[in-house]
Amino acid sequence: MKKKSKPFFKRVEINFALFSKKIRLRLARTTFPKPSLSWHPFRGFSLNSAHGARISKSFKGITLGFQNFDFVFRGRWSSSLFFLNLNMSKSGFSLSQTNILGTYNFSNPNRSSANILGVQIRGKKAAEWALFGLIISLPFYFLKLLILLIKLVLMLSQILVLLFIWTLKLTFALFLFFASSIWYLFIASICLVTPDSWINGG
Repeated sequence: MKKKSKPFFKRVEINFALFSKKIRLRLARTTFPKPSLSWHPFRGFSLNSAHGARISKSFKGITLGFQNFDFVFRGRWSSSLFFLNLNMSKSGFSLSQTNILGTYNFSNPNRSSANILGVQIRGKKAAEWALFGLIISLPFYFLKLLILLIKLVLMLSQILVLLFIWTLKLTFALFLFFASSIWYLFIASICLVTPDSWINGG
């Protein structure tokens, strides 16, 4: 699995299991001071005191489901190169980039998010932080791209060298085959034109 760029600090919250792993209590900035209680009886279905019922199914980056009575349709495909993401929703496609400070959305900056010292923010203010994270991460990304290009050039060089050696071996083998064939034809021709008396010593 490809590694994703992660923020310096995880989200500041209280999140722990009650009685079993399927029941959790969570207290975060978005729900403070009222905690939320969630129950996950099985995969793809959950009940949350703050967000209601949710049922969903994900496959190949696409998620379909319902949040209460609202239809949920989204998709997300990520690349390890520059940590670019292609996002799909009911409103269309968008392109975003994930870095150490958050995720910057190029198509709609107001949909960006950022994680500052564990506090998650969204919207216009988050776009500024996420863009700053992208800028300070660019040298690392370009260095990673340069290393990738060097590996690609070395791999192609190795393939070309092996192909050249294989071509030389094939050429030499064909040369030996045609040379031996010509030699045998030459000997056979001499035998055909040479009188039997010469061969028998008569």
